[in-house]
Amino acid sequence: MERAGFGSSEFFSQKAFIIVFRGIEYVQIGQLKGANIDIVEIWFDLWKVSYKELLELFFDLYDPITREGQQF
Repeated sequence: MERAGFGSSEFFSQKAFIIVFRGIEYVQIGQLKGANIDIVEIWFDLWKVSYKELLELFFDLYDPITREGQQF
């Protein structure tokens, strides 16, 4: 099991990653103390999904240049 971490605005929805996406085993979101930043931790099976695919999924779900990060 591998782990990846991403930072996002405080408005990021954990539900965005809790989709039927092969290889993602567990998602946890925590907050960076003193900042409005969420840390998204993803545990994944490297045999089923690559880190590059996770990056693409993250940036499909989260747009860092919009005010609240998510468009839906």
